[in-house]
Amino acid sequence: HMLSMDLSGIKTRHLYNRAAFGLPLDIDLNGKLPSLEKSLELLFKESESIVPLRLLDANPMKREELKAMSPDEKKALRKSAPVLLKELNHLLITKIASGDQAMREKITLFWANHFSCRNGNPYYSQELNNRIRENALGNFKDLLNVVSKSAAMLQFLNNQQNRKFKPNENFAREVMELFTLGRGNYTEHDIKEAARAFTGWGFDDNGVFVFRERIHDSDSKTILGKTGNFAGEDVLNIITDRPECAQFIAAKMYKAFVNDQPDPLRIKELGNVLYKNDYDLNKTFSYLFLADWMYDEKNIGCLIKSPVELMVPLMRDFKVQFASDTVTLGFQRILGQVLFNPPNVAGWPGGRNWIDSSSLAYRLKLPSVMLADIVEDVRPKDEGDVNNALASGAGSIGRSRCEANWSLVLNRFRSVKEDDLFSQLQFLLLAPIDGGPARTFASQFFDRTNQDTLIRSTVLYLMSIPEFQLC
Repeated sequence: HMLSMDLSGIKTRHLYNRAAFGLPLDIDLNGKLPSLEKSLELLFKESESIVPLRLLDANPMKREELKAMSPDEKKALRKSAPVLLKELNHLLITKIASGDQAMREKITLFWANHFSCRNGNPYYSQELNNRIRENALGNFKDLLNVVSKSAAMLQFLNNQQNRKFKPNENFAREVMELFTLGRGNYTEHDIKEAARAFTGWGFDDNGVFVFRERIHDSDSKTILGKTGNFAGEDVLNIITDRPECAQFIAAKMYKAFVNDQPDPLRIKELGNVLYKNDYDLNKTFSYLFLADWMYDEKNIGCLIKSPVELMVPLMRDFKVQFASDTVTLGFQRILGQVLFNPPNVAGWPGGRNWIDSSSLAYRLKLPSVMLADIVEDVRPKDEGDVNNALASGAGSIGRSRCEANWSLVLNRFRSVKEDDLFSQLQFLLLAPIDGGPARTFASQFFDRTNQDTLIRSTVLYLMSIPEFQLC
């Protein structure tokens, strides 16, 4: 009784897996899925609006105000930063799980990992995330510019300390190595000269970019073969003028959205689209998601879901409520992806790195823990970094403290005949699988006369098999 899914059904679901966080349950799945083109149009339309994260309206940790504080007040303020970061983390994951602007949120997540940044100041972290969201589908040059000028990044990469006669190369190096060109496309000399161009780039107490001219080195510099009295903005333009930059970004896009095994030919093609369109991301992502090779069999179901991609559809389709923001943080810690807390400036490596023996076992149990309130006493592995703002305080998940609402799923499938139930519930997976084991599983444990129980057990079964880990 396999549901004969027409190919466009598989393609549309694949598109939703890659361009968003899976196909939402409230999209009609009874063989009446919108076409690929229509679906993409819909995803773009929904993502036209930009809704920023708003936890803080100003920087709570201003240097001027800190000077006037007593030691106790300073201590209290320092303690409040991790708490605010935790609230910001919860705000972001629930925002993504609301299902609104799904494509913008998915691509924001990609760029936030490309421009990986860990900043202990919750206001700076919030503002960087909002800048990325605003430009995620705009132009890469603008995105690069606003990220490079954000307080979070300038502080994280020590550019406040970059001054004339005493350049700090950290920022210039990461911009070239990780954000734009990749190793092999620049020299050490280019970095030294670029660092001089970025002297004087900093930010004020409100997290606003400031150019401090008196510590800027205004002498001549030679960067990537061009010579002049370059400032920071010039460096970013010189970099994006290089086709290698577009190719480097295309390779990252391919790895994240198509397949983590690179295909040099396709990457070159995508890089050319990006470069010829002057780094227009809207056009480039449209090209990518409509390319026929995006839907080659080898590219379907070949990526391992990131922890966020695993959690979000469960939260969205089952309207999961958490007892506190500590719970969402705990899940992220156990699964190995805490938003706003990447491992380093290179971001999460992704792919098979998401999975080790302990996290895989927990990932397979996650749906039961989240949706069926199975008690699971797991303690997150200690990251060993005592000062890590988001690493501490998650404690044990103990009783999962999640409230799932099954009504959307139950109402949807209540009227389906038992023989068709399994094939129809396969919307949870990308490709149809053999229904035998699931039927046996369902009949073995449950009273088959109760449709709701049957639906629940089949859903939990399908979500607990390895195929559910792929997208």
